[in-house]
Amino acid sequence: MLYTFVYSFVADHYQYLACIGPIALAVAAMERKPLLQPILGAALLIMLGILTWRQCEMYADPEMLWRATLRRNPTSWMAHDILGNDLLRKGKLDEAIVHFQKALEIKPDYAEAQNNSATLYCKWEKWTRQRLI
Repeated sequence: MLYTFVYSFVADHYQYLACIGPIALAVAAMERKPLLQPILGAALLIMLGILTWRQCEMYADPEMLWRATLRRNPTSWMAHDILGNDLLRKGKLDEAIVHFQKALEIKPDYAEAQNNSATLYCKWEKWTRQRLI
């Protein structure tokens, strides 16, 4: 078993292995028909460029990346925890606690999420006291 699958059974970065077959077929077709080389080469570059452009959208910022990860794999306790941390840094306490609780629901013995929840509650208490003063 691959080490990355300890955390999740979703691993988009292994998709390049599936691309080898179609790319090899396109290269073989270009070799057999030299007149098609410019057309097939351009089509291959355009297709790969479009796929790369679409994939890059999710890397705009950490919050988008982890939200995209959770759309694909909602049971990723690690993604919930990391997104919760990002939201906590941004001061979005209501959203952060939801993700910490979800991480602990999925993996109750995850000490990092327990620690992050405690940190959030301390910040929440300070924030509430400041609002009352």
